Amino acid sequence: MSLKHKQEALLKVLNYLLAYRPDEFGLFPDEEGYLNEEWTSVKKSDILEAIRSDKEGKFEIKDEKVRSIKGAHSPQKKTTSRLRHQRIWH
Repeated sequence: MSLKHKQEALLKVLNYLLAYRPDEFGLFPDEEGYLNEEWTSVKKSDILEAIRSDKEGKFEIKDEKVRSIKGAHSPQKKTTSRLRHQRIWH
């Protein structure tokens, strides 16, 4: 498998893990959606390289933490759901 294909496969897993089901992997994003976890099965350098190669811009790295910026656990989605919740109960 070529490096490009490995990165694409890793990006698919990261997208699912970060954007949709972090709980399925025992991960819990902070309030801003970032994860700062030790990844024992994947090298940090491989994750960072894959994210940097992502042309769709689905991820953000900040202070050694990573998050999805597109998906169910993205900051935009959380804000929207909070606003809807506030509107329902006010």
